[in-house]
Parts: sequence; structure tokens; C-alpha cells
Amino acid sequence: CSKIKRWLKSNNVNYVEQDINLKPLTYDELKDILFLTEEGISEITAEKSNEFKTLDINLEDLTLTQFYELISKKDKILKLPILIEKDKKILKGKGKDP
Repeated sequence: CSKIKRWLKSNNVNYVEQDINLKPLTYDELKDILFLTEEGISEITAEKSNEFKTLDINLEDLTLTQFYELISKKDKILKLPILIEKDKKILKGKGKDP
């Protein structure tokens, strides 16, 4: 996350940061994020993470409510950071440049 913060600052991009450990996503925030994705839940889920691998679930079988309950307990299965550009575009996970 620090690499992305430096990139945002050096490119004069204003942003608001939300630490989901201190202030977890609300159900409505999750819906808003998913609305901006092309692939839905799988697009923001770190399926290769150790925490996800320990779960015996198929994302396609989960309802939105079930997924919300899951990330409320196991937020480490989310690809972080999730960046949203003016309610139009979503960038998630680790990349070279946002």
C-alpha cells in the first residue's frame, strides 16, 4: 500500500483512505465496489492467499450477504488496496502503477 500511496502523492491524486481493519466496509460500500467490477466477487478476492486457501468455499455459490459476512470475519481474503476513481473505475490488488 505504501508504494501506491507514494505514487498517488507524486502524481497529485487526491484520495481518501479507509483502513478496513479500523473501519470495516459496510454492506452498501461493498455493493458499490462490486457494481464497479467486471467480474464481481472474484475480482476483489485474493483467491491465492493463504487465508482463502484454508476455506472450503466456492465464490460462485455465495450470495452477496454471505460474501459480506465472510469478509467481515476474514478481511485478508480481499485484494488490497481497492482504489475507486470517481465512482467510475476500480483498481485492486498489487500492481506496478495504479
